Amino acid sequence: MPTLISIWMRNSIFIFICFSLISTAFAHQPRIVYRQQIPQTNPILIKNPEISQAFYAELKGQPEYYRIVSEKEINLYVQILSPKITDAKKDFVAEIVKNSNVITILNDANSIWTEFYEPFVGDSYWKGPAFSQQAPKGEYLIKIYNPDNRGKYVLVVGRAEAFPIGETLKLFISLPQLKPYFGKSGFTAFFNLVGLFFLIQIIIIAGVIWLLIWVVRKAKKNIIRHHFF
Repeated sequence: MPTLISIWMRNSIFIFICFSLISTAFAHQPRIVYRQQIPQTNPILIKNPEISQAFYAELKGQPEYYRIVSEKEINLYVQILSPKITDAKKDFVAEIVKNSNVITILNDANSIWTEFYEPFVGDSYWKGPAFSQQAPKGEYLIKIYNPDNRGKYVLVVGRAEAFPIGETLKLFISLPQLKPYFGKSGFTAFFNLVGLFFLIQIIIIAGVIWLLIWVVRKAKKNIIRHHFF
């Protein structure tokens, strides 16, 4: 049994390292919201706004809204991304308002969008303008729009990378939903480095289970042999 325990401990450490590598590479906690409407009357409440989160959304004919409520001073970070797809748009505007006062408007005629490739999940983006500032406590409203209020965009909020195990598990669940967002089949969700890590973990867990079953069966045979002989 000490051998089994040591194997389990080594495998657990390996799986933890894999989770950590995936988390560090992906950076943003994904939030899938592109199937819903996000009107001003029912904005998405962004919890833990200093933690890096990416909201995968789509304008469907009207502006969309996000709300931040903080009881303390925060490092307010907001950025717009656009998925690099056939009909990608780079005219999204993010307007940040506090107490009816416009703090900033992201994306003007001089804004430069640069291409960005995320190797762990195999998707590309257009990276738009960003805003970063120490902001006092209070309520903030983020309005996302463009001239015709159409197109897919990604709203990134927060810069602090935090990826506990629960969020990593959510990532595996979210990936099949993200691929159609990029115009790809959901079956391609794990045809990447994340998928490789996931496959390795499945193989390790299956191997440990098989070994436990083998040990139990062998122990039963020894008990039977000892009982009759």
